[in-house]
Amino acid sequence: MKKLIIAEKPSLAMNVVKALGKFKKNDGYFENNKYIVSFAFGHLFEAKDVKDYVEVQSWDEIELPFVPRFSFKIKDDSGVQKQFKILEKLIERNDVDEIVNCGDADREGQLIIDLIIKYTKTTKRIKRLWLPEQTEESIRWAMNNLEDNRKFKNLYNEGLSRVCVDWLLGINLTVLLTVKAGNLFKAGRVLIPVVKYIYDRDMKIKNFVKQKYYNLESNTNNIKLSLNTKYKKNELENALEKGKELNNFKAVVKTIENRQIKKNPPKLFSLSKLQSKLSKEFKMNFDKSLKIIQNLYERGYLTYPRTNTEYLAVNEKNRVKDILKSLENDELEFKDTAIFNDSKIESHSAITNN
Repeated sequence: MKKLIIAEKPSLAMNVVKALGKFKKNDGYFENNKYIVSFAFGHLFEAKDVKDYVEVQSWDEIELPFVPRFSFKIKDDSGVQKQFKILEKLIERNDVDEIVNCGDADREGQLIIDLIIKYTKTTKRIKRLWLPEQTEESIRWAMNNLEDNRKFKNLYNEGLSRVCVDWLLGINLTVLLTVKAGNLFKAGRVLIPVVKYIYDRDMKIKNFVKQKYYNLESNTNNIKLSLNTKYKKNELENALEKGKELNNFKAVVKTIENRQIKKNPPKLFSLSKLQSKLSKEFKMNFDKSLKIIQNLYERGYLTYPRTNTEYLAVNEKNRVKDILKSLENDELEFKDTAIFNDSKIESHSAITNN
């Protein structure tokens, strides 16, 4: 009997295939004597639209707030529909006794694969391949430590809830504002605060008025001292008076203290931190740096780059030891530090060399 591993996207499926040995490539999946590895293209299903629930000719006929009993439909895309049929046939195969959810290690990945499995109505055993990192070693380790997919039910519910909330806010507000304005007026959970932030910032810039102020500084014997207090334009007399008052006193250095401060090494790179460093040190724009980082990943030099964490998974300790060993430098020593922390990883580990 074989395990059917369903990856969230083709690139993840390829990583799994490379880690698990030789496979024969087929239309929409890979297969050997132990495993079948197939994939989705991200979301194969999407939440139904208003017109899938009620018959309306125009948006002003929609009774708001519109709150349906949520259900999903397969996307209107020939490639997506073809791949779902392939997955259905693979799930129904008599030599497949176990299905492995290999979505990304987050709520989105859990939801994507669980929806596929749900709509096939299979009753076969379902496991979860949890991959915070996608190196060959971590994939093989995770395959030997598969967990019951039911353990991740709350993660599925979390992803499902976000889809429903996004739908309720986006559809209802967009319909309401569009009908009121007479033109398409998009609104949503993310769009509203982002636009509000941009608007507030623009208003601050537009309404900014330059103001002259005075500050007290002393530059005696090349020792620069300044007073934190700022005096407004009409407070010049107060500033001068305060300056005279301070000039009647002498600044005295009473003690000099030398301390040795222990500074922790910097954390590893998330995608945004790496791009910021490249921008600061090499004047590289984010679009260019993303293309370079993605290219290095696809060529096998970097681990998965689209990550928002600066930590590594606990099961990556041996990989780090192997990297240090390969450098053949006796001064390098492995230390089990706080950088290995599963709780800090939502989906993928920090970016490192592969």
